[in-house]
Amino acid sequence: YGLRSQLIEATSDAEPAVRYWAVRGLAPFARKSTAAYAQLVDLATGDSSPSVRVAAAQGLYANADEEAGLRVLAAELQS
Repeated sequence: YGLRSQLIEATSDAEPAVRYWAVRGLAPFARKSTAAYAQLVDLATGDSSPSVRVAAAQGLYANADEEAGLRVLAAELQS
């Protein structure tokens, strides 16, 4: 639980690069952790950085929710 909690906390960092790497580390937890899944959804749909949104969508697609991940990726392609 320690690592997952640290990664969730890092997704709120002011620096987009830190959030990006936190998302990459958090994604594998999304299948079994509702907190990790919810954080990825929030970041995929609401982060200010496109790279963080795309990384979160990729994480959702690969680890927990293909449909949600594809929706966000499609929206990013249209923006």
